[in-house]
Amino acid sequence: MRKTADRVVQARRSADQARSRFNTSLAAVKDRVQPSHLMHDAVQGVTSRGKSAAGQTFGSMLAHPLATTFVASFIGILFKRRPILFLVAEFLWARAWRKKSPASGANPTAGKAAGAPFHPADTKLREEEIA
Repeated sequence: MRKTADRVVQARRSADQARSRFNTSLAAVKDRVQPSHLMHDAVQGVTSRGKSAAGQTFGSMLAHPLATTFVASFIGILFKRRPILFLVAEFLWARAWRKKSPASGANPTAGKAAGAPFHPADTKLREEEIA
């Protein structure tokens, strides 16, 4: 009879320890899934990836100074000279328009609805405004 009582006491002690571990784990999980903690973890992940990408980009720029100078000069020229910017925009617009072109035989003005892509020729700038 004494052995049975000892087993019951041991089983209760073991159950209490398991319950305590479970409650501790449950509290830790509840703390971790709070929206503020999830947001903090997400922001840290994005920030670390952004820093990593910026570091790789900067390293690439340092490794290829001639290409970096060319690209920076090209972007500067695009913004300095409007006609060149419009040519590039028209080229990009034409590529996007070809991808979204209406089926053959369809109304050619169907794409001019609200939400249609911007076309530089629609602005009808005068020659002196561009220069």
